[in-house]
Amino acid sequence: MELRSGDSIDRYVVDELLGRGGMAEVWRARHVELGTFVALKRLVIPRADLADRLLREGRMQASLQHPNVVRVHDVVRSDGAVLLVLIAV
Repeated sequence: MELRSGDSIDRYVVDELLGRGGMAEVWRARHVELGTFVALKRLVIPRADLADRLLREGRMQASLQHPNVVRVHDVVRSDGAVLLVLIAV
């Protein structure tokens, strides 16, 4: 699954690529109904074990509340890919 500006994923519209690492990339996206901006983190390596790892990471991050930790707000799935929805607090 490749992402491009203007793509729709669930209730989000992809805006721009914010960064890319060895295993994942982060995109800015806008919530269709609310107009709020979030970051979508998606794996660039499509492996089931890494998707499970990303979900564990998301669960751990969602349980933390600290000003230096980006909050995981939601998880969306599209074309077999798992994406974390991140909100900066």
